[in-house]
Amino acid sequence: MKYQDLIETVRTDARLDSNEHARETVQAVLTTVAHGIPPEDRTRLAEALPGSLESAAEVPGPREPRDGAGVVTEIGRRLDVEAERARYLAQAVFGALRTNDPELADRLHGDLEADVREVLTPSGEASRRAESERGEVPTELSDAEVDQALRRLTGWTGDHTAISRTVQLPADRLEPLVNQVQRVAGERNDKAAVSRDSTDTVTFTLRTGRPGVVTEPDIELAEQIDRVVFEVGSGGQPG
Repeated sequence: MKYQDLIETVRTDARLDSNEHARETVQAVLTTVAHGIPPEDRTRLAEALPGSLESAAEVPGPREPRDGAGVVTEIGRRLDVEAERARYLAQAVFGALRTNDPELADRLHGDLEADVREVLTPSGEASRRAESERGEVPTELSDAEVDQALRRLTGWTGDHTAISRTVQLPADRLEPLVNQVQRVAGERNDKAAVSRDSTDTVTFTLRTGRPGVVTEPDIELAEQIDRVVFEVGSGGQPG
């Protein structure tokens, strides 16, 4: 990635008045983001950047976790602009990174927390998930992606750490329901945590790994559980 190409892309996309203003914007965004990723990832980021921008990623100290709003606030403070403008500028920088070095952009997205990725995703670009380092491990969904999926499910609640559904059925239908859900999960080489809350109520909880995150297979299993609830219990009742 060439320094001049990155700076000119940011200047054009963010409609800035000079390359110097674009440089200051890139540095502010990268430095803020660098504080929120582990030191070893900062080193890799610095090595991938043009030489004159390496210092933006070479920040000292331990990782300083911030949520999306915190990142925008810090960028605004560094550039002396309002939050909405700060977010717009940050999105322009990340869009320019993707244009000039897609591999670096993907790697940097993977180092960030889910809600930070959401905030920094350029307008009009589909939010990218953090890809697992292991090909066999499903990709974690963000809170926004989980929320969107929950809207098409029945009675499920949760966030990016876990989703659950509580179902109330006549006691004689509960055991067949649980058995059918476990069979469906087993066929998918998956599992659902089952909690018998009372003689007529059961809660299914889905997550991937420990600590738990929600992945696309969890959403797919939830859809299948919805079908099982409908078939076994004629829809059931919310618990």
